[in-house]
Amino acid sequence: MTEPPSRRLLALLAVIAVVSGALAVAAAPAAGTPAVREPAGIDDVRYVGAGSAPVGDGLTLWREGDHAFAVSVTADDPGRYEVCLDAGPPDANRSTTVGCSTERVNGTANVTVAVDGWPANATGSQVLTARVSEAGSNATLATADLDLRVLARDGDADGDGLPNEREVDLGTDPFTADTDGDGLADGAEVNTHGTDPLVADTDGDGLADGIELDTYGSNPTATDTDDDGLADGAEVNEHGTDPTNPDTDGDNLADGAEVTEYGTSPTVADTDGDGLADGAEVNVHGTDPTSPDTDGDGLSDAAEVNEYGTNPNARDTDGDDLADGEEVNAHGTDPTDPDSDDDGTPDGVEVRAGTDPSGGGDAADGSTFGRLPVEPASAAALLVVAALAAAGVAAAVRRWRRRTAADPIPAGGDAAVPDERAASPAEPNEPAAATAAPDDEADGESTHPGRADVAAVGGDDDGDPTPSNATGTAWAADDADERTEPAPATPAAEGSAPSPTEPVAGGDDPSADGSPSPDDGESAVAVYDRLSDEERILRALEDNGGHLPQSRIVEETGWSKSKVSRVLSRMDEAGSLHKIALGRQNLIALPDSVPEAARRRDEFDGPADRP
Repeated sequence: MTEPPSRRLLALLAVIAVVSGALAVAAAPAAGTPAVREPAGIDDVRYVGAGSAPVGDGLTLWREGDHAFAVSVTADDPGRYEVCLDAGPPDANRSTTVGCSTERVNGTANVTVAVDGWPANATGSQVLTARVSEAGSNATLATADLDLRVLARDGDADGDGLPNEREVDLGTDPFTADTDGDGLADGAEVNTHGTDPLVADTDGDGLADGIELDTYGSNPTATDTDDDGLADGAEVNEHGTDPTNPDTDGDNLADGAEVTEYGTSPTVADTDGDGLADGAEVNVHGTDPTSPDTDGDGLSDAAEVNEYGTNPNARDTDGDDLADGEEVNAHGTDPTDPDSDDDGTPDGVEVRAGTDPSGGGDAADGSTFGRLPVEPASAAALLVVAALAAAGVAAAVRRWRRRTAADPIPAGGDAAVPDERAASPAEPNEPAAATAAPDDEADGESTHPGRADVAAVGGDDDGDPTPSNATGTAWAADDADERTEPAPATPAAEGSAPSPTEPVAGGDDPSADGSPSPDDGESAVAVYDRLSDEERILRALEDNGGHLPQSRIVEETGWSKSKVSRVLSRMDEAGSLHKIALGRQNLIALPDSVPEAARRRDEFDGPADRP
């Protein structure tokens, strides 16, 4: 028979009630046993002593100090509680009790625990553990930890050579051997090198102290160890130079000067590769060490100095209007001689005239064209001058005859000659010398010793007498410089009338300009023979445009080279003319007739001093 649903529902509810009751009985505590709870706990631990050390973050204590800690304890059950402190390394399972204190706690209280003498073996990094228990019980109710470090004042925790207390005073880290990380231990920086253990680059030169000492050997306390004008760091990091050597490339220029003043390479002795060291260019030759050809003449500076003897700062060393390189590379001429072939024509003039400046014989010997160191206006002008060269001497003789004919010498005597050969009174008791030489020039014979080369004077198309030797040697004396000196004049008796050769007071002196003049019956040769040495040279210069090469004056006078040199030097010192060095020869010029090119040369090289 089937039970009704209501009865089945009631049975299920009864089962559920029985199970629930059983579970409640199992969960309920036994009668008379209270629930377990902790009567006290620790809120925090603080250091309240006077032995802490100011070292970085965290708590650091001197081992030798007096220490105390405040432990905050909260007790639900009033009573006496004991608080103890244990210390030990953080990674060890052992610890040492450093102090305990017992107090009555009702609610919350700070229990102060004093530490009398920290254990010697409890230094370095430590973990301080505070634990609380009921007085008289060994059961720990609660704990709390505090990290700290302990130092002995005279110890060296990091082994860097500085005592802990000294490191604290200096501000370095007593637990880090190299506080600034520069590669040097703090003790070495302080005790040995004098560097700052808190600054990695003591001198601020861009190199760390340790790198300066260990790698480059430079001074970590001096910005520029070698005093070359470049900081050590710049030498190493930028220029690749040696910070301990002021002249890295050994070219006699300091590294700093090369970088900041001359723009040269401090690691290359010859920056421009011209064969001269940078220092020699700057200090000896005055050339540009960054340009292989300072004067732009087509020759390298070294070639000019070592091979050709030219001036590396002057495009045209000899002033012949040809650049030194052009002379060497194009024409084969001597860049130190304005007239390489000694033909009397400067090299530049020959090149522009189309002649060979190295072969000689291009200009007419003795011509003005071959002597003047000036550039003609054009090639056509050069040809005209060359064509007229052969007539140069004849024109000079004609000018001489016209000038001497304008001032006749009074008959009966010679005009006074104001030079070193002038006549002087005879010594007492000495017979007077003859005052006149026989005049037998009327028949065409010369009476002047050493003048066999002088021909009879004939006439030319304008009626002026012209010497037969057109090279100018008609006026020359013999090479021995021996000639008949004028006879000394006999002094006139006191009160006697003046001789015909003496100037009359109040009258005109025929030789007032210091030069003798011919009378109607006297030849030009005789007049020229009575000129002083100085007057002969001045006449030669005047007849040739005011300037001549010294070799030409030797030809004009017929004197020896040594005598010409002596007379010219004497006149140069007196200011009557100028001697100017042009290559291997001298140019002789009147003061107002010095060619511009020669004037520049004279200013550059100074007056000539060659014989």
